[in-house]
Amino acid sequence: MTPATIEAARAAKERLADLLDDVVELSGLGIAIVEGGFGVKVNLITATSFPIPSVFDGVPVVVDIVGDIYPL
Repeated sequence: MTPATIEAARAAKERLADLLDDVVELSGLGIAIVEGGFGVKVNLITATSFPIPSVFDGVPVVVDIVGDIYPL
């Protein structure tokens, strides 16, 4: 996996957010540190059947199933 610049990761995150807009299992999107660079972090409540790419616009995508998130 080739890491990306912070600028590329931010741009990919915005475009990926549009793609994942209807994924009900989506909990959140963020930027992750990946092998000395940056990638997009996709947090899911549960596994999804929606095909989430491992690389999006040349930026690595890291997927974690984090479960439900509750406010403190």
